[in-house]
Amino acid sequence: MHSLKRFSYDADCALFLKVFLGEVSEEVYKDQLRLIFDLHKLFCIMDVIHGNNGRMSKRVIRAGLRAYFGDSKGEDQLIEITKAVDVDCPGAHAEWRALFEEDPHTYNQSTFVEKIQTQLLDERVAYFRNLEDVLYTLTAWKEDCTKVGPVQVARTNPFHSVPDH
Repeated sequence: MHSLKRFSYDADCALFLKVFLGEVSEEVYKDQLRLIFDLHKLFCIMDVIHGNNGRMSKRVIRAGLRAYFGDSKGEDQLIEITKAVDVDCPGAHAEWRALFEEDPHTYNQSTFVEKIQTQLLDERVAYFRNLEDVLYTLTAWKEDCTKVGPVQVARTNPFHSVPDH
């Protein structure tokens, strides 16, 4: 436990710790993998559109990330991601494949991948904490919650909407 907390700056250790403590499910790991895979596909497509040479300008990368994430990420989060791109690939252009590679000696992921994973984990933890607060509020903070309608909870939760049928 001590080591997990000590190395929780690492996205993989942080995720393992949160799963171990029951704060999130293992599904977050699969979601992280899907997100990284989808971003890799996005970068492949952007590369084909912009010359198919494995290099893209940071301006193109930022525009692609903004388009991909849309309103789901705030400006501060997008800035963090683009700074991670700058750490991994200094300069005006990026060898974008390097953003998805592990260091062959240390087996560390790129700063870019770590930031993407960390943000997704933080978003999930915040979602579940908010959901827990909503449930406690609806049950007047009683631990013996018995009959809270899932639709009522979903309507109260700002992260999720349920149709009125």
